Amino acid sequence: QNRLFVYAGYSLFPLLEEKFQYLSHQLLPQLQNYVGAFKRLISKQQVSLIVIDEAISYFARTLLLTARSLGVRSCEYQDGVIGSYFLQREIADKNLVWGNFFKTRCLEETNFSPDHVAVVGSPHLEKEFARQSTHKKLPDRFWVCRKLGIPVTEKIILFTPHAFHKGSRGGLIGGHLQRSEAEEMLRAVIQAVVGKENVHLIVKLHHGDHNTQFYQEELVKAKVKIPFSLVREMPILFLIHAADVLASPLSTAILEA
Repeated sequence: QNRLFVYAGYSLFPLLEEKFQYLSHQLLPQLQNYVGAFKRLISKQQVSLIVIDEAISYFARTLLLTARSLGVRSCEYQDGVIGSYFLQREIADKNLVWGNFFKTRCLEETNFSPDHVAVVGSPHLEKEFARQSTHKKLPDRFWVCRKLGIPVTEKIILFTPHAFHKGSRGGLIGGHLQRSEAEEMLRAVIQAVVGKENVHLIVKLHHGDHNTQFYQEELVKAKVKIPFSLVREMPILFLIHAADVLASPLSTAILEA
């Protein structure tokens, strides 16, 4: 069988063996457990509809496929700025998006039918629209600076990286970006702020990001000469309202700004 993995006289099997072992000994048994658990749950609770956020993880994809095999309808809800991974498959019965712009993008870049994509809005963004309509004010810049110990005279650069899971091989960010890209984005931000005067860098960690030490070490290693803060708990809208510049990858923070 190893001859199946020979290219130009070289065996590729040693390179693939570890991946095959992971698939056969870890991933497939795990997926089988998922399928069994999902079938029992759906049958016991008499589930008629399943709605999940973007089916990036094996867990979410397996749930949708199990539901489909049992004849249970399912919806996949937009969970952020739509990336190519959201447009490359049609696992759920319907894709739910925030607005007409995202529906148009789905229809232009996929073979989805118009009936397959439904506009349902975004509770997170609509909450902000409702606040604006009532002229309710966010905490001002002075409040944010006081909470974080930042002089109000300093310019604030807000960086909102994706969350990622560290591991021996790096891991993923947001389910579709590599850890090396997180490091590259951070280096780009650092290069942009190094040497600037009266500047404070805020790194706003995603609520699912537990890599405070990673960013702390990277910023220290880069010998950043400006003060910086690592923030997880403060609401992103408070920070955006106080910031002078937002640096962000593919993120809803851009839309909120």
